[in-house]
Amino acid sequence: MKKLTSSLILLVLLTGCNQYGQDLQQDLEAQDREPYNEDQEPNTLYVNHKNKKPSDDILMYSDEHGHYLTQFHDHLEALYSAMDRSDFQDAKTHTRALYDLTEKHEADATPEAFELTKELIAGTKTDLRGVMKNIKRCETSRKGCDRAQIHTENLTTWLEVMEDTYEESLYDLGITN
Repeated sequence: MKKLTSSLILLVLLTGCNQYGQDLQQDLEAQDREPYNEDQEPNTLYVNHKNKKPSDDILMYSDEHGHYLTQFHDHLEALYSAMDRSDFQDAKTHTRALYDLTEKHEADATPEAFELTKELIAGTKTDLRGVMKNIKRCETSRKGCDRAQIHTENLTTWLEVMEDTYEESLYDLGITN
């Protein structure tokens, strides 16, 4: 009895697999008969920027934001260097320069395409205030230096996120460097 049941199951499976194999073969043949159309438009989700050029305001802001990111990077590097040398006066100078630079950039009119940068700048300012607050304590407390270092590392993360967001915005807008 077991042999008969096993034989029937095997026969059904083989017949079914053969049927699906023929369907797959027919689908592949039908796909080969369809001509490939090179003139077919790609998905507009990925190429919206080809149809419209960014406005002058967007182009100007993208240049300003790129310049801001470069200056931010330079001051942050100098801040790290000052902290490594335990030159807290120089660290305060670079922190203040970063804060002023960020305040100035935040005050610029931001096009809607770059609206996310406002939120990132707000987070950056929070950590800049943390560095300024704790760097004053560095001369008297190791704990203050540790906290200033944590906020400085957070600034590095903010910079990386701002750079990634900037590049994504440029790509989405079809702006090339």
